Amino acid sequence: MMICLIGHFGQKREIALTQEIPVLYRDEHIIVVHKPAGFLVHPYKSRSAARETLMSLTRDQIGQYVYPVHRLDRPVSGAVVFGLTGEAVKLIKDRWHTPETKKHYLALCIGTPPSEGKFTFPLKDKWKRPQSAHTEFFPCYDFDGEYTLVKVQIFTGRKHQIRRHFSRRMHNLVGDTAHGNGKVNNYFREKYGLQRIFLHAYQLEFIHPYENKKVSVIAKIPDDLKSVLVKMGVPAQDVEEMI
Repeated sequence: MMICLIGHFGQKREIALTQEIPVLYRDEHIIVVHKPAGFLVHPYKSRSAARETLMSLTRDQIGQYVYPVHRLDRPVSGAVVFGLTGEAVKLIKDRWHTPETKKHYLALCIGTPPSEGKFTFPLKDKWKRPQSAHTEFFPCYDFDGEYTLVKVQIFTGRKHQIRRHFSRRMHNLVGDTAHGNGKVNNYFREKYGLQRIFLHAYQLEFIHPYENKKVSVIAKIPDDLKSVLVKMGVPAQDVEEMI
C-alpha cells in the first residue's frame, strides 16, 4: 500500500506501508500500537484530507473498530492506546492525567540543558489563556555540547508541550519546524537524512480500565532515529540499550 502524506518539512511524499502496525499490547478491552512517524492518529477535517490514519489502519488490521484515548502529533512516533469500546476509553481517560499514568519520550535537543530538571512554566492555549504545564527531563547522551539526547516525562498534556517547553529555553528539538531552528533542521536533513522531528514516545504506563493492573509498554527506537544516532557516533549497542 502506498500512502501519500505531507512530510514534516512540507513536501509531499509517499510512504510504503509494507508491514503491519506493530502491536505492543492487546486484550479484549484495549490495544496499544507503535505509531510510525507521518501518520495522524485520527482524522482532522480542518487539518488534513488524509483518509489513512493510525486509527483506520489499526481498525482494518484487527478487523474491529477502535476508539482513540490520546494522540501523538503526526511527525512523532511511539506508543498509542486505543480502546476497543467507548466505555474502556472513558475509564482510561478518567485516570489519564493522574500520577498513575506515565508518558516517557526520547528527544534530541540543541545545546546542553541542565543535568536534570523540569519546566513548569505555563503554556497558552489557542485562546491565549495560560495553562499549567509540567515537563521533566534527564540528559542521557551529550554530543560535545552542541546537541543532547534527553529522556522526557510529561505530567500534563498541553499542545506541543515538550517542543514548546524546550524551545522557550533555547533547547529546540531537532527537526521541529513549528518551534525549532530551521538551520539546524536543514543540517540534520542533509547530513543525517532526518526527515522529521526527533521525538519518540518510547514508554507508556497506565492502569487497565477493568483489571486495575498496571500496563507498561515499550516502543523501540525507530530505524530512522537510530540511524541518526549511529551516524552521530553513538555505538549501535548503546542505542539498543537506551530504552
